[in-house]
Amino acid sequence: MVSNHNMNAVEELRNSLAAYKYGFGDLRECVAWAVERLSRNDDDGDEDVILLAGSTDESETKELAHKIVHRYLTVDALDEELWAGRLLVRLYERYRAGTITILALEPIVDALYRKLGHPDWLVMLGRNCEYATDVEPFVKPFEDEFQYISELWKHSMSSNEFKSKYDRLVSNTHDIK
Repeated sequence: MVSNHNMNAVEELRNSLAAYKYGFGDLRECVAWAVERLSRNDDDGDEDVILLAGSTDESETKELAHKIVHRYLTVDALDEELWAGRLLVRLYERYRAGTITILALEPIVDALYRKLGHPDWLVMLGRNCEYATDVEPFVKPFEDEFQYISELWKHSMSSNEFKSKYDRLVSNTHDIK
């Protein structure tokens, strides 16, 4: 049985993997996660955590991090759209804090859109983000859509829950008036 403390830690590792996959993070975060776990002796000598802590090879780091995540998280918790949504929540918080710009967000949102197979809920956000990089009147619609999507993901525990709340008609209102 995995404790909530350990489950939260594995979710942190999953967050780092998702951020890396979508161009927002670095695999060194996964290695740092393992080093921290070892320094606190949180994993009872788990061989994969030990190997991850010492990993310097990109493919090895990804493989070990995925192995750990898949061992502890349920199928629902591995849902790519859920983790992409959680990533968007983190990005929105950074955007609001002024630590990331629309120009930096655009390739990340585009990567999410492509790698998730063009989900309907990302259409308006992606379009508005792309347009807002060049056309000032699109900044407000982008921000409105980013807030809408982020709030839905923030309060959703699964992609199915998100999709049951998402309304494309609301997204369509986030356009130039």
